[in-house]
Amino acid sequence: LWVLDYEMMLVPHYASRKNPNAPIGYSFLSVFPSTEVFRVLPVRIEVLCALLCSDLVSFDLFEYARHFLHCCSRLLGLEHRSRRGLIGVDYNGRRVNVRCGLIGFHVSGTRELRDSERVVKLRAEYAKELEGKKVIVSCDKMDRLSGITLKLTAFESLMRHSSHVWSGKVVLVQLMRMPYSTYASKELLPGQLRELKQIEEMVQQINEAFPDSVRLIKPFDEEPAIRLAYFGIGSLYLNTSVRTGLDWSPFEFVMCSEKQMAPLCVSEFLGCSRVLSGSFSVNPWNVDCVVDAVEKGLQLSQTDRQTRLKRLYQFVANYDIDKWADSILTDILHARKDDNGTQNTGLGLGPDSRFLRLEANSVYTHLDINEVVEKYKRSSRRVILLDYGSAFW
Repeated sequence: LWVLDYEMMLVPHYASRKNPNAPIGYSFLSVFPSTEVFRVLPVRIEVLCALLCSDLVSFDLFEYARHFLHCCSRLLGLEHRSRRGLIGVDYNGRRVNVRCGLIGFHVSGTRELRDSERVVKLRAEYAKELEGKKVIVSCDKMDRLSGITLKLTAFESLMRHSSHVWSGKVVLVQLMRMPYSTYASKELLPGQLRELKQIEEMVQQINEAFPDSVRLIKPFDEEPAIRLAYFGIGSLYLNTSVRTGLDWSPFEFVMCSEKQMAPLCVSEFLGCSRVLSGSFSVNPWNVDCVVDAVEKGLQLSQTDRQTRLKRLYQFVANYDIDKWADSILTDILHARKDDNGTQNTGLGLGPDSRFLRLEANSVYTHLDINEVVEKYKRSSRRVILLDYGSAFW
């Protein structure tokens, strides 16, 4: 069983109760918070124990895995250790392996769509509309953590302080995707609508000062064909996210800019920024830093572009999601290799129950209720131990 992302954090607990012998893997596709953030949750122990019912817990980055291990240590008193090159946590007689590995993306599907007739037609149309201009492309979720307002602030600063260089010669195309939580919905949440209104007001303000310098593609208008068409004519990819885990847009941009080798400026807080070698890393809160990186990227020579991005393109082209999925599933199955001579059993009911792994020939057996009642009646001195707050487990 393979469980994906934070909405399903309790699934390993209930799945292990239903089928104790099933190998269970859990993969985070988003950011796992630090201990200081996670420990304020009122159900922090229940969530953590549910995750530890998995045989393998996977994260995009070691930073997120470290947060998880610190939570296990601080909240449950569990220390991690390395065995045969794998980091793991021993919990209730079981070993829970922790894996780090960035999720791949659909390389062949992206190539196929990039070369499709519709995308080629759209790309030619957009190239004609924006002929003679440098195109800065960006694609983000409709989310406050995407840092779109910070990006617009930096772009406005670029235009105001270097208008003699870039006025009428550069355009920012901001594509906005639906957040994962509202993909099935036809309406944005109230907080997302407020964020969208603020973005629209900033775009209007910039366009009034510098006509047609920002083109905004709203969430319900954005689609893969339009996104890849703009990526194909982009001179620079810009990301200023405050905190983002899974984001395939930079990889798609690299695939679409195979010929022009356009550079990337990405936030250091973007989950995949560590593997985007050759890109410009920026602190989105530092407006001057973002502006400087954008100017360097736009003025980069073709030779420097090829030097910076050739290795990155080779990495992206070979980091297919199918290979990533096969690797995860293999690790989930291998996590149960040491189960010979053990039996899996559940103890207790509800969120506080435990999933244990015991030796097959151990002396631990379920009590016979009738025998307990009979011996209780015959005894003259009795000691009753009541467990409160998992004191005995």
